[in-house]
Amino acid sequence: MRILLIHTALDTGGIETFVASLSNELATQGHEVHVCSIFEPKKDAVCWNRLNEEVIRHTLGKHKRGFSIKEPIAIYRLIRQLRPDVVHVHGFIANYALSILRLHQQVRFIYTVHNDAAQEGNQWDIRLHRIKKWLFAHQWANAVTISQESDASFQSYYGDCKRTLIYNGVCLPSFPQNVKEELLFLNPGRITEQKNQVMLCRVFDRLIKEGHPIHLLIAGEKQDEAIFAQMQPYFGSQIEYIGCRSDIPQLMAKAGAMCLPSLWEGMPITLLEALAYGCIPICTPVGGIKDVLIDGENGLLTTQVDEVEYYQKVLQYIQLTDTQRAQMREQARQTAEQFSMEQTAKQYLRLYNQKE
Repeated sequence: MRILLIHTALDTGGIETFVASLSNELATQGHEVHVCSIFEPKKDAVCWNRLNEEVIRHTLGKHKRGFSIKEPIAIYRLIRQLRPDVVHVHGFIANYALSILRLHQQVRFIYTVHNDAAQEGNQWDIRLHRIKKWLFAHQWANAVTISQESDASFQSYYGDCKRTLIYNGVCLPSFPQNVKEELLFLNPGRITEQKNQVMLCRVFDRLIKEGHPIHLLIAGEKQDEAIFAQMQPYFGSQIEYIGCRSDIPQLMAKAGAMCLPSLWEGMPITLLEALAYGCIPICTPVGGIKDVLIDGENGLLTTQVDEVEYYQKVLQYIQLTDTQRAQMREQARQTAEQFSMEQTAKQYLRLYNQKE
């Protein structure tokens, strides 16, 4: 099968990691896989550089931000040139609408909804909401949701359109596990309102002032400068911003816990990676997190997005015994095995092959 996956830019992030991992797995399973990045990849683009040699790469060479009619036309021409069996697209429907409208009878289009349906996309997705809903309703684009909450948000936002729920998957660890630094915490994620990192800084600042010898690493792109400015006063020797990193798996293998106090989510790849590396997740109950975590068993989960309760959960982790942490890590690793990329790829292949 010839499969084309398209995303805006394969640099860093959960969606980018997912696209790269799915592409590699599909190629490993013997399919002809093409990946297109709308933006010209940087030399150090993490996920672009993770693509296997078997994956055929394309780029539209975009440099400037903002929507241009050039991208939909270029995507349309690429699809006409490659003649894939399936085109799997991710985000920003304005980039794909022309191709779907013109080529839906020749190519099967799959559209993964990677977040809360109402929060996903940009202003163009909002403007084209009716068209997007119509494409889903008529199955010209086959929607995939990634968690129970994601599925419910899709129905609320688009109506009772047909869709398929496929949980995200991750590549399981391929290198030996390190000895854990139990009081090292990692927060991998772009600096945005969604990730709620200002609250995270306040929580850790309070714990540090109480005398706990903890260390928080915040790793991610500065997408929102205003939010980053609010975080900066908390930075020091125990709360560090370390920027974009290509070694998140290695950091997870080293860190004792992963902090994800998000306001909303789809199915966080970082959560599944943390589980796989035995990095105990401390999370808020949003998106697919509730489908994966059981509080006190394979991680720690608040009952709501609340600063006091999140503080209590981090404190609970600090006060766990070594035995309790070891048991929780083992449960986490067992959970991750249920979300392997191999299984996720097989489910997508069934959808790719599904007859209308």
